[in-house]
Amino acid sequence: MTALGMLSVVGNGSKNAHPTKRAGSSGTVEFSFKIRFEMEFKERFLNAMLMCADMSRGTLWRVAEPVWIRNVEHYADKGRKEHVGLSIRNRPCAGVTDTIPMLIGTSKPRECAFAATGCFGPRSKRTTFFRFRPYQIPISDAYDEERGVMIRKNPYKSRLTAAELATLNRFLSNKGIIA
Repeated sequence: MTALGMLSVVGNGSKNAHPTKRAGSSGTVEFSFKIRFEMEFKERFLNAMLMCADMSRGTLWRVAEPVWIRNVEHYADKGRKEHVGLSIRNRPCAGVTDTIPMLIGTSKPRECAFAATGCFGPRSKRTTFFRFRPYQIPISDAYDEERGVMIRKNPYKSRLTAAELATLNRFLSNKGIIA
């Protein structure tokens, strides 16, 4: 998608946002530098993320609350800044319009959940439970023009251990998930 093709996504947040424009002598429309720069930056950021970030199964992410709110029906917004997500993606990403299937983490033990430790630091004994409800998080949600980076690697633990990954694979297999 070109930067100009993303015009309906940026602006003031409305799909009907009208950028500053002026007609050139040739009759073409030039868009304001700010909007063009923001669109080009987001597109470059997302492409760099696709090239550099490993989004495969077992990677842990910090996902901003607005992303969860936008993509999870009946999500309870408790005013947190971000929330842990676990990628269950089993194939490479195709592009910026692709999605990352994720399980959302919670500190409350639940039936039918996958558990991982250390998601909040090396000394953290706290267990994070990932409920079996995969949500499709669009890669395009990784960056927002107003808020900045919305999906980032978990700084404390970026990937499950080999034992946790084997348990996750069994857990997903029992649920019939390929993702």
